[in-house]
Amino acid sequence: MKLEVKLHDKFLPVALIHALDGYRLRLADSDYEAELVQVEGPLHRLSLDGRDHEVWLAAKGAAVFVHALGQSWELELLDPIDRAADERSEGDSTVRAPMPGVVVQLDVSAGEEVAKGQPLLVIESMKLETLITAKEAGVVETVHLCVGESFDKNLPLVTMQEGECP
Repeated sequence: MKLEVKLHDKFLPVALIHALDGYRLRLADSDYEAELVQVEGPLHRLSLDGRDHEVWLAAKGAAVFVHALGQSWELELLDPIDRAADERSEGDSTVRAPMPGVVVQLDVSAGEEVAKGQPLLVIESMKLETLITAKEAGVVETVHLCVGESFDKNLPLVTMQEGECP
């Protein structure tokens, strides 16, 4: 399992690798024999390369609060693929699929002016319908899919023209 940990606005690659003798934790460029065992409530025992440490863990959403070795950290666990897609879409005027699914309703067409928050389309994923709205006011440049078409996560759904409404 590969993740990234965000700590103080730095992203560190993390991987948990199943080995014959247990697990190996790869943090940045270093590997450690690792085992994490819950003792009671938030208290855990973390073994790294045979040395045991008491660690207190609490999670809220993607945030993990860690207290160990006399210090505290707030970490954020991120999927590196999702993070790369988010970075790619910063400043991008394309509305992307938040999950795989099927288009069940289109509310706009190319050339149409839309207001911030206006419905663009409705998607269905795992029998749950989700309304996709405009992030900003603008003009629809391209609607990438038709009703009934399926798509994968992060696929472009609607592209808006750069700039303000005329």
